[in-house]
Amino acid sequence: MHRNGKGHTAKAVVRPGETTATLALTVPDAPLWWPTGYGDQPLHDLDVTLDTGDSYHRRIGFRTITVDTTPDEIGTPFTFVVNGKPVFAKGANWIPDDHFLTRITRDQLARRVDQAVAANLNMLRVWGGGIYETEDFYDVCDERGVLVWQDFPFACASYPEEEPLWSEVAAEAREHVARLTPHPSLALWNGNNENLWGHADWGWPEQLQGKTWGLRYYTELLPAIVAELDPTRPYSPGSPHSPGDVHPNDADHGPRHEWEVWNRVDYTRYRDHVPRFCAEFGFQGPPAWSTLVEWVRDDPMTPTSPASSPTRRPRTATSSSTAASPGTCRSPRRSPTGTGRPSSTRPARSASPSSTSGPGGRAPRRAGLAAQRLLAGHVLGGDRQRGTAQTAVLRPPAGLRAPPAHRPAPRRRARRRRGQRHRRAVDGELAVRRLAFSGDVLAEAALPLDVAERAADRVDLPPVVLAGADTDLLVVTAGDVRAVHTFAEDIALPYAADALAAEVSPTDDGYRVRVTASAFARDVALLADRAAPDAVVDDALVTLLPGESHTFHVRTAARLDPAALTAALLSANALCAAAVRS
Repeated sequence: MHRNGKGHTAKAVVRPGETTATLALTVPDAPLWWPTGYGDQPLHDLDVTLDTGDSYHRRIGFRTITVDTTPDEIGTPFTFVVNGKPVFAKGANWIPDDHFLTRITRDQLARRVDQAVAANLNMLRVWGGGIYETEDFYDVCDERGVLVWQDFPFACASYPEEEPLWSEVAAEAREHVARLTPHPSLALWNGNNENLWGHADWGWPEQLQGKTWGLRYYTELLPAIVAELDPTRPYSPGSPHSPGDVHPNDADHGPRHEWEVWNRVDYTRYRDHVPRFCAEFGFQGPPAWSTLVEWVRDDPMTPTSPASSPTRRPRTATSSSTAASPGTCRSPRRSPTGTGRPSSTRPARSASPSSTSGPGGRAPRRAGLAAQRLLAGHVLGGDRQRGTAQTAVLRPPAGLRAPPAHRPAPRRRARRRRGQRHRRAVDGELAVRRLAFSGDVLAEAALPLDVAERAADRVDLPPVVLAGADTDLLVVTAGDVRAVHTFAEDIALPYAADALAAEVSPTDDGYRVRVTASAFARDVALLADRAAPDAVVDDALVTLLPGESHTFHVRTAARLDPAALTAALLSANALCAAAVRS
């Protein structure tokens, strides 16, 4: 093995009649491989050569990884621990990037994973309804420090355990476990997607009438293969999964899948759910404009037009995305984006079933761009119920990038909470203001703030900033992070439809669009690919107070009329105004 130009070697003898040998190679002071945001990703060449001349070459990284499932006062955690350090997991589910698998290139996979890293993700779950990915995918994740949660390919169905399928499953699992073991990015083997949950809740026992359904794969065969061929890597029987006799999708135990919000209730209900590890959740969302019009050519283009209907999942998605929320916002007969309703709450912004769209990673969705900001550093959230309100302050580990700021950060006091000397804390003041839509300050307060790294705290807001009209704004600021909350749903708020003015100037690789708000503007986005199919914008869903500005950077090879870019501006203001007019 070669590391930093220095070779480390070991030898083993395969005696006559034997087919295996064990070789122990010690590499003193090997630099550790870390997930992105926690450190570097050093990779080293490993070569195995036989006297016959046959050879094997791989790149490897040194790290330890476990999943902490030690029961606590709540239930069962599911915390990834790398090199002894708990990881703040921020991930997405990964499906094949093209239905025609042979068209997928390494460059295409690299662009996709780079999009994930740019959105501040550090984990991708290779979903069990997809495939075992190519070496290119895992190599790219090794290089970029993206942890890979690997499902075995069992998803949403029952599987017979009898021969010949049992032996086929065993052979396939052994091949891929042995193939993928060298990759430091590989963090977890997971037995299946939703099959334990399906057997518990979806009527399988009555349908199967005693037939096998795959349980022994997940509890016997697959964990035995992982223990034999990849003993240092953790295994989970399924996702979702809970220990013992607990329901497999219990919120207090292990990984949970949260689909009831989309399927049955409303996006505002995400605030009611706090699982230990949310391995899946989502909400219906449109693709980027260029992808949408490439595949859907209905006129008019609406959520229920013939070509757009088959793109939704599940079949109840339209009703659960619109009719289930009549008080949230009304759908215009034809919206400016062809979708029909704005998303205006923090839980739903990064919760689309897919945060990128289009083959080859060409067009990121607005949800993916919003996730970049929401997952970057400190996060402020809010909850208002029964006349009271709280703000949740989340402090991720040190080293993660800070989100873009619209205002300079206030000075912070250097102090620590007792008993937390080894964890950096967010301390200083939480500034809270209640504003009119015009920007006038109606009330304000300053609250002490001290939140440890990898911790969240809830701060009760004083009555002085809560008293007022439901059409006011609540602005909460901690350092360089800000959250703006409303007291009513978008459709009931006095949005100014003409709140935005824009200036366009050319740059070396495209254009700069500076947007200024004369009134409160919610979720401002620039649909740059409406002006040119290759146009990519660097940010989305930006909220501006009166008088504030934000600059969008657009990369494109096209020469554009500035009016085409300003016409591509969108906001909750415009969508709600369109809904009222309809």
